[in-house]
Amino acid sequence: MKDLLTNILLAGFGAAVMTKEKAEDIMGELISKGEMSKDEAKAYVDSLVEKGRNEQNNIIGMVRDEVRKVIEDMGVPSKHELEELKKKVADLEAKLSEQK
Repeated sequence: MKDLLTNILLAGFGAAVMTKEKAEDIMGELISKGEMSKDEAKAYVDSLVEKGRNEQNNIIGMVRDEVRKVIEDMGVPSKHELEELKKKVADLEAKLSEQK
């Protein structure tokens, strides 16, 4: 499961990086042909990079939500629930040792 999630995330990150590189290549061609200024190209590439970052964050959020759902469906207790159980066990152990 962890490997699958890692592969999904890496694919998303790889796509964003590839998009930036491809955009820079295309912008370089447009600049060399005089169809776009360097400032326009930089602004456009920066815009694409920002969109890529936003998409990465969206992917990470979706994966986290799905992992939470799977964990809930499996009945795995939360960290908070485990801490409560530990405290109850410690309280019970203390009461038992007082009765001896």
